[in-house]
Amino acid sequence: MAGRQVRVEASVVTLIEGHREELGLPSDAGLGEAISALARDGVHARLERRRRAERLATYAEWGQDEELRREVRDSARAAIEAGIV
Repeated sequence: MAGRQVRVEASVVTLIEGHREELGLPSDAGLGEAISALARDGVHARLERRRRAERLATYAEWGQDEELRREVRDSARAAIEAGIV
């Protein structure tokens, strides 16, 4: 795997080292592997938060459109009746 050198604050390293088990990191994992896993998880979490926020904003927008709400409700009802959901 290609690697990159990055600077990591000493306090972050101390935090990782002190909480390996709580973070679900193997005790034998190297620091680079641990930081990589945490960075990957952080990226995924941020992307999911952004998707969730966009979805909630869309739902709020839809909630103000009575015609669209009625269409969504009717589509959901039809899907349930057809056994799709």
